[in-house]
Amino acid sequence: MAIQYRRGFSKSRWRALYAENPLDLDGDRQADLSVHGGPSKAAYAYPSEHYDYWTAEFPEMKLPSGMFGENFTTAGLFETELNVGDKSRVGSPW
Repeated sequence: MAIQYRRGFSKSRWRALYAENPLDLDGDRQADLSVHGGPSKAAYAYPSEHYDYWTAEFPEMKLPSGMFGENFTTAGLFETELNVGDKSRVGSPW
């Protein structure tokens, strides 16, 4: 039996660097800027290592990167090592 699910976002995997602008990340637009995006809003990062847990919980579902709505799927960066207000740099200019 296939499990059907709905979500309010659609993410796809990008290997290229995102360019950040004052409102959002290029290529990752939000529909309602009153609650998403903007200069005072955070980007959402989710550890790729957590996907192993969810894959074991729901083996019949495909769980691509971005499944949980994250702007960045990270590797080796865990929520236990971060604090609210921390700033990170993603990628390099070259």
